[in-house]
Amino acid sequence: MENFYYECIYDVLRNTTRYEEKMTKLNHLKAKITNLHSTKLQRVILDNDEPNRLEGERPALFYILQTRKRRGARMIKSVQNDHGNTQRTTKGIMRTFTTFLRRTYEPIAVDGECVTYMTEVERRELPTARRDQLEGQSHLRNYTLP
Repeated sequence: MENFYYECIYDVLRNTTRYEEKMTKLNHLKAKITNLHSTKLQRVILDNDEPNRLEGERPALFYILQTRKRRGARMIKSVQNDHGNTQRTTKGIMRTFTTFLRRTYEPIAVDGECVTYMTEVERRELPTARRDQLEGQSHLRNYTLP
């Protein structure tokens, strides 16, 4: 693709059009080549595997070493569970994280009596017109104070 853009540049230069038209076309092609190069560099820097790279793309040694360093820094090698045991296997680490997330985000137990008490306190502080309106709603009729 890059070679095609360079051929277009040579064709524009050989063409006998006005200077302003030539500059516009040349700037347009230059922008396309710059965009092509930046896309290539982004793919190398983003740590892509072989199937995700552009055709013929070969990352420099610097990027390969940087990628390995980043992977090593992101790797979780051991985790300590609730009982103080250190987990070093992939299965143990996954089990520890799963247990932690389940316990952290499980449903919160709610005491029904406290909810009833809160609704009664709220009803006492409402003006009488609103209180009558609330008492007419069916979902609040079954609550009683503790």
